[in-house]
Amino acid sequence: MSTGELDERRPVEDRERAAAFGAEFGLGTLERVSRSRNLTKSAAWGGVLGTIVFVVGLPVVGGVDGGPNPLAAKVIVAAVAGCLFAACCVLFGAGLAR
Repeated sequence: MSTGELDERRPVEDRERAAAFGAEFGLGTLERVSRSRNLTKSAAWGGVLGTIVFVVGLPVVGGVDGGPNPLAAKVIVAAVAGCLFAACCVLFGAGLAR
């Protein structure tokens, strides 16, 4: 891939930003300027779900585990909280992969 092909695919605003930074800091010609990553909706929902599971699920699991509840109830509550946390990780990972 030649330099000309890179210039064709790079947006004009990125080239202008690179030239401005290079001139401002005396770096010469810059080829690229990094930008912050914008999270997708699935990554954002994964973060929201993870926060909810942590804030709500952790005390519930702790309360059920420490209480006089039967073993089946403890297993079900732990499984539900674990599945929700796994769904959070999958959503967040899928959102970052895009």
